[in-house]
Amino acid sequence: MVILHIPELRELWFRKELLEDESTMSFNHSWGGTILFPESDWNSWYDHWVIHNDGKRFYRYLREQESGRFVGEIAYHLDRDRQLWLAD
Repeated sequence: MVILHIPELRELWFRKELLEDESTMSFNHSWGGTILFPESDWNSWYDHWVIHNDGKRFYRYLREQESGRFVGEIAYHLDRDRQLWLAD
């Protein structure tokens, strides 16, 4: 079974791996492919998406319950200009 997991700051290594993996990010080829996510950016990103999300952003890992292994992520946010929710 896969469950939602609120990542801790130190667990953002998984997001970094996802963003920097060529096969995972192949859908993003037209916009540059992989995305760098250096540890120096983790605090501000975490604050914006997890700590102070103002009810307008949601971010969680998908975690395999039995093994505890992270297997994906889920995110959505309110696009104020278009007044709609976007899922990542």
